[in-house]
Amino acid sequence: MRPSFRSRTRLGSTLAIIFATALWLRVTAIGQTVIVDQPITVPLNTLTISDIDFVNATSPKLLFTISMRTSDGSTVDAKMTMTLDIFLSTGEAFSRAIFIQTKPPHFSIPGARTITNIDLGKSIPIEKAEIDEVARHRLEDIALPSGVVPSGRYIFSLDVTPLNGSTPPGPKSFTIFLSNPSSIEQVFPLNGDQLATSFPLFQWRYEGDARLSVFEKLDSQGSLEEAASGVALLTAVSATQSYQYPSAGVRPLLPGKTYVWYVEGLAATSGGTDLVQRSALRWFSVASEGGTGATGLGTSASSLLDDLERALGPKYRPLFDQIRAQGLLPESVFRLNGNVITGTERRKLLERFGSNPDVVTSVELQ
Repeated sequence: MRPSFRSRTRLGSTLAIIFATALWLRVTAIGQTVIVDQPITVPLNTLTISDIDFVNATSPKLLFTISMRTSDGSTVDAKMTMTLDIFLSTGEAFSRAIFIQTKPPHFSIPGARTITNIDLGKSIPIEKAEIDEVARHRLEDIALPSGVVPSGRYIFSLDVTPLNGSTPPGPKSFTIFLSNPSSIEQVFPLNGDQLATSFPLFQWRYEGDARLSVFEKLDSQGSLEEAASGVALLTAVSATQSYQYPSAGVRPLLPGKTYVWYVEGLAATSGGTDLVQRSALRWFSVASEGGTGATGLGTSASSLLDDLERALGPKYRPLFDQIRAQGLLPESVFRLNGNVITGTERRKLLERFGSNPDVVTSVELQ
């Protein structure tokens, strides 16, 4: 009887160990979770239709990166769905413009894994990659002249679901903002301006990063193009719409010399490259020492004061006499309601003042 008792005891212990092991494994599986970090998008301003249809693109470009990991470092299989909602700057909206879903056996996360949009349809098997036809046709219609999709917010929603039954991490959203910068308009200095300073504030209109280049035009050079083909005195990238010529670190602008400048708009595109768009060539000169400098708006300071005085009428003559007596010069740029205006806009404004001086209620010297 005693051996039989020992046998049952040994069997019971073995069953207890097996049951405890199974329970531990089950608890471990339930406790395991998948963590999806916030996806990272590539900085860009423009996209083409093929860039949007990145799963079927013959030459897909990097748009975003997704990093995933398990809470305990173990390997887990998971499936993924992704949708794209589009909100155009025109006010048009397209819900679920793109829907993507992986297919069995889906993909594994061996402790940690990082994928990009380029992996979809390759190392990540895709079952569905659907594009809403209404959204596709509308985007193609708008993109037809330029080849790029319209500006707006392109919002992706990502879901990763573990196949072991553990709790999904929840959706992750990330957005690509497209601005599609327009053409460049140079504001200051304009063509033929004579500047009173060797350190002008170059200004332009362009939404996005821009690269300014300034060249000296030699007497032997017969065209602006020839001058701009040489070595630049200054090349600088600015995230704003202006750049002050520095007083040190570059060759200075000299009185009596002529210079050529242009601006290149740098629109970031998919693939990490820039779409470069160059403005027209403009030239200006720096007034000789001792001479009367110009305002940079295409006219001399004295002529500008005369035009402004004529437009405002005799009511403000004492103010202009004070300006001339103190030898004051206008600022290098003109502003209307805080915004820089061009020489053409300034002339139209003076014409309006001249034809209807009553619209001006007060004039102050600042």
